[in-house]
Amino acid sequence: MTLLLHLLAGWLVAAVIMTALWFVQRRSGNAGIVDVGWAASIGSLAVLGALAGQGDPVARWAAGLMGGVWGWRLALHIHR
Repeated sequence: MTLLLHLLAGWLVAAVIMTALWFVQRRSGNAGIVDVGWAASIGSLAVLGALAGQGDPVARWAAGLMGGVWGWRLALHIHR
């Protein structure tokens, strides 16, 4: 997959997640859920980019792992 397709796929995934969370926020009145979803989606996109990307596998996995751990740790922190 080319870089442009990766970027478009990542944008689409993030847009769908954020749109769904916007509807949840409108129903519940809790805007904090959007922050949790944003952090989790960024972490997930880092992992997906590592899985689908090209280049040195060690560098990809390191970047994906660090981005994923950071995003999910932040999401859990905000959720609490």
